[in-house]
Amino acid sequence: FEPVKWRVRTLLKDLDTAVQLSREAGSATPMTGLAAQLMRLHGSGGELENDPSTLVTMFREQKQ
Repeated sequence: FEPVKWRVRTLLKDLDTAVQLSREAGSATPMTGLAAQLMRLHGSGGELENDPSTLVTMFREQKQ
């Protein structure tokens, strides 16, 4: 997952913005909300500065 091209923090900010805008527009975007929750969970594990593709490690670790 190196070099880091994009960060979990940035994707989470963008997802949160999309969720907020969809709420304001009265539009349902459940998958965007779910993606934001997953990124928030991943980021809370110390991954905010890592590439979003590191999300797969969260699932690998839970599977083992």
